[in-house]
Amino acid sequence: MVYNIALRLWSVVIAVIGAIIFSLYFLRPFVLEPLSLVDTNSNVQIRYQQIQNSVLVNMAPTQYWWWFNGRNIYVYGLPTGRLCEDENKKYQPAFVIDTAENRVTGYQCIIKLEDLKSYYKNTPMQYIYVQPKKTNYNIYDAINLLVSRGVITIPTSSGQQSSAGNVPIEARTLLAIS
Repeated sequence: MVYNIALRLWSVVIAVIGAIIFSLYFLRPFVLEPLSLVDTNSNVQIRYQQIQNSVLVNMAPTQYWWWFNGRNIYVYGLPTGRLCEDENKKYQPAFVIDTAENRVTGYQCIIKLEDLKSYYKNTPMQYIYVQPKKTNYNIYDAINLLVSRGVITIPTSSGQQSSAGNVPIEARTLLAIS
């Protein structure tokens, strides 16, 4: 009888140790981390709406919005210190990145973010959760992720479309958003 209880107790101890080893060396690195189910305070949420080769993207937790129109990327929410001089108030300044030339072109007055949101309102919202390997996950990383997943294609300087990450966008400006 005592032998039977001791055997059951050791079985439970071995099962618990096996479960801990299984969760640490298999479940966490191969299942939970790729699905962003652990350490979520460092995750980046990329929420986007797509129409053909254009996307309107919101990145959390920074809450920056950016719009890719098939050629350029317009980043909303960065302080510009500039105003757009239009009577109807239909434009706002946005930071412009020319993806074909892989360079920053400065600020430009473009369509307001609210008007873009209403343009995309009938398209489904899609989400990507990323657990970045580096602490400074920025807009360039998000662009390259969308290219690698086939969501958008980036034009090259010769005018051809490139997809699957063939033309990575480099972070050469102060647009590194942490």
